[in-house]
Amino acid sequence: MATEYVWHGSGGTPDGLAWATAWHNISDASLSTKGQVVLIASDHVDANSPYAANVTLTGPSSGTPIAMISVDRADDSYLNATETCISTVGGTYDINFNGGFGVYGLRFAVGDDFISLADTNEVVHFEDVKIIGSSGSRVKAPSTTNFRNMDHAHTGTGGVFTVASTLGEIINYRITNDQTVTYLTGSGSANWSSCDFSAITSNLALTEDGSGSVGESFFYGCALPPVFTYGPKSDYNCWITMNGSDTVAGNDVARHESFTYIDVSTSVSTAVYRSATYDDSTGYSFVLDAGARVTKYTPDSSEWINGYLGTTGSKTFTVHIVSDSAINLQDDEVWLELEYYADPAKTLTTFVTDRTVDVMATPADQPASTETWTGTGGFSNENKQKLEITATVGRVGPFRFRVGLGMQSTSGTYFCPKIEIS
Repeated sequence: MATEYVWHGSGGTPDGLAWATAWHNISDASLSTKGQVVLIASDHVDANSPYAANVTLTGPSSGTPIAMISVDRADDSYLNATETCISTVGGTYDINFNGGFGVYGLRFAVGDDFISLADTNEVVHFEDVKIIGSSGSRVKAPSTTNFRNMDHAHTGTGGVFTVASTLGEIINYRITNDQTVTYLTGSGSANWSSCDFSAITSNLALTEDGSGSVGESFFYGCALPPVFTYGPKSDYNCWITMNGSDTVAGNDVARHESFTYIDVSTSVSTAVYRSATYDDSTGYSFVLDAGARVTKYTPDSSEWINGYLGTTGSKTFTVHIVSDSAINLQDDEVWLELEYYADPAKTLTTFVTDRTVDVMATPADQPASTETWTGTGGFSNENKQKLEITATVGRVGPFRFRVGLGMQSTSGTYFCPKIEIS
């Protein structure tokens, strides 16, 4: 299918097929077409914005989600939005996403109501998205939602997040201005990683959602404000790990609960494993399988694996993988994700990846590996590769890693959970 374009400044009769005839509003594009890619000019403002009514964007109700990407009109390269594409500021109106979306680099502004990622969603992945909200505005997110590298400029004392059910994960979320009180509310579970709440100088509060339901929150390597409260329900669960002095040395490799949220099946294989001896001489690997909802625009991942670093300095982290593939896997299809302490003075962890630099960049093959694997005799094309990140560790303490996947994989992508650190 043809890529579609959105830019309010196009002069021709809009058909979305080129910048010269680009759609004038995002909702005009073929958002319900499975797998559709919509490029949105970084300086685009919907012709109908600001809206004096609810705005609803409807994507595919099943199967492959669509992609909405902010780009430079000069060369279609990835570029974070310089303008707010959709605004409902000035009223109590929602911006609704229904269906499957991968949203990159866009900016939205909402008045005294929700950016609502309704429970009808197949999946929503927000990356490099900025949300500007006023008093009372919130992001309402269901279970199939993931956020990465997201800025939230929120004024007033209303809630910021309402978690309708178990949320996939929120990585590198930043409150960019001070709040009197900020609420992370909801009846579900939320998993916050490397998130920065330090702009809040007073209180960060976790509460129930007003219905009497309660949930739970996991904070991993986050920068929390001076006052942090949760309740009022006595059974609201909150876990804070890798914050302050909460660093417990353990095994080099330990399995952690999975926060995969779309369509990846993570299982342990004792039939296929790297031949190096580890973990009490037991050989095993993790195998990732993924369905149609996993694409490079709506990626998923394995579960996190925890480790402990006893020294600081420059280190290379290597994970070996093997697949039954005649062609090399590339860095927009499989990659390594790592969280560690880069700054010895901060509780905020750093999240890094060897994934392609952005979703519009040309992907590259992941490096070849010479490791020996056992159990691959039935493969038609044994393809051994590795995932590597070099990072400067600033503080002794725990770290964690996982393998990301941005492709359908029915024959399985295997990775060794014994990470190498050199």
